[in-house]
Amino acid sequence: MADSDDLPHFPFDGREFRLEMGLVPLAVEDWIEFGDDDRLQLQQRAELLTSKRDQVLQYLDEAEAACRELNVLLRRHLLKFLPARVAGSENQLRLQHSGVLLPEPQSGLEALEQLAHLAQEDFCVLSGDERPRLIAGLVCFPSHWSLPEKLGQTSDQIHASVPDFPQRLSVPTNAVLRKLLPERPVWRLNWTLNDSAALHTPGPKSFPASLDSATVLDSTWLRIERQTLRRLPQTEAIVFTIRTFQQRLSDIVRDSRRREQFAVTLQSLPAATAEYKGLNTILPLLLQAVNSNC
Repeated sequence: MADSDDLPHFPFDGREFRLEMGLVPLAVEDWIEFGDDDRLQLQQRAELLTSKRDQVLQYLDEAEAACRELNVLLRRHLLKFLPARVAGSENQLRLQHSGVLLPEPQSGLEALEQLAHLAQEDFCVLSGDERPRLIAGLVCFPSHWSLPEKLGQTSDQIHASVPDFPQRLSVPTNAVLRKLLPERPVWRLNWTLNDSAALHTPGPKSFPASLDSATVLDSTWLRIERQTLRRLPQTEAIVFTIRTFQQRLSDIVRDSRRREQFAVTLQSLPAATAEYKGLNTILPLLLQAVNSNC
């Protein structure tokens, strides 16, 4: 795992916590990101497809055309922008890191499943209608949520438990989904803190009761999600991707600038948000530990 200096994204900027979408334009060539952890993550994704298939792969029949289109789009993207990662042709793609050969998929479900081998990103496919619904997903690394439970839900239903989402973010989120154009993808960063370095975490988090200010930084991981939204040009379905990065907090706070930026967010975190992120029990310890390193 990379040192904190090499962590490619950092969602804290020294300003107090604010609830916002935080979307910015995304250059098409930057849609997919690989890192030094690619082999480890891709291997784990393949294993999860075997051991926990029903948890990480969900599909409605109406997603057939969208999943096929997404598969083609990703193949073309890799061949054009990341040629060191793949070889062969669009219809017969070989992955350079593993030698795995991926022929043209014969179904939408197979097209969706193949994405686990093509990228480190997780993929959610939303319907292209007025109120987009989650109609398919390949989510190997969920952050304390269940893909089977969310299948078929709208954005409002998926985010119903997020503090203040219905009052403040529902309208702008739905507006973005409606107006999203194929040639104008967007991206954002999301974050949480986890009690382990595990990537596949569909269940609730549970920090050890024995933690104190001397041990909490070594026992807590910052989990960053680089999320993108992109509309497919033919089916008009929406693709939501999630690329996960993690780092132990004790490594991150060694960087004085990042430590101070992180501390400002922690200190201003609303109680409801801390509870939603599962941090209410350890937040005082985190603040004490982070501030003692300042």
